[in-house]
Amino acid sequence: MLRLRPLIAAPLPAPCSSTSQLPPTSFSRRCICTTTRRQAQRVDRVPEILLEPGMDMDEMEPYGYDDLPSYGHLALAKDRERLHYLRLIEFQLPLLKDLRRPFVPPAKDEVIQVRTQKWIGVPTAVDQKVAITVPINSLELPTGEARDTIRKLAGTRWDAEKDVIAISCQRYNTQEANAKWCSDTLDRLIRSARDKSVDLSDIPLDDRPTLARIKKRHAGVTFKDYPQEWLKSKSSSSSS
Repeated sequence: MLRLRPLIAAPLPAPCSSTSQLPPTSFSRRCICTTTRRQAQRVDRVPEILLEPGMDMDEMEPYGYDDLPSYGHLALAKDRERLHYLRLIEFQLPLLKDLRRPFVPPAKDEVIQVRTQKWIGVPTAVDQKVAITVPINSLELPTGEARDTIRKLAGTRWDAEKDVIAISCQRYNTQEANAKWCSDTLDRLIRSARDKSVDLSDIPLDDRPTLARIKKRHAGVTFKDYPQEWLKSKSSSSSS
């Protein structure tokens, strides 16, 4: 609450001759604010619970040690939350067995893998991201030249180590829209690879992005990087 504390209750001095024409002031005392400016701006935003009768600190009765402190109530709230989830585990989880479905392996024509991730209870920026991967040899391309064409058109999306195409998208707000964009992009790549008017035979395959990823994955020094004469053989190490 904003409180004003008087400093000096004395009349103001008489004005000087240069300002004698000014009207006299109506203040008989000087007051300063004992709160900060930010607190003074929040005077009109007092919670309603503090305005209820009996909530004023000056009107409260002395503490009779007949109730728990604030930390005790927080501990009880945590226990209630833990018991709530224990009841869910005990009574609700057994009901999920009615929703079980047997695992059916994908058919031979189901070659596209769709990967999504979702953090339950924590919204993140990757909740709507969708990534699909498809082996190039499983695509319905007529010739080897068409498969090389789609490898060149994919660019950095082609993984030369696994010979798959990986496409990801998170530009839209829903996973369905991002999955649709990835599917349409793959369809355009397949149509361009089947188009015989597209001739990319003079362009070599570029596996540098894959090599860069492998080098980044194995950035540390291993035993393969040392000369063989520096390493002791198993026989010499066992004899020593």
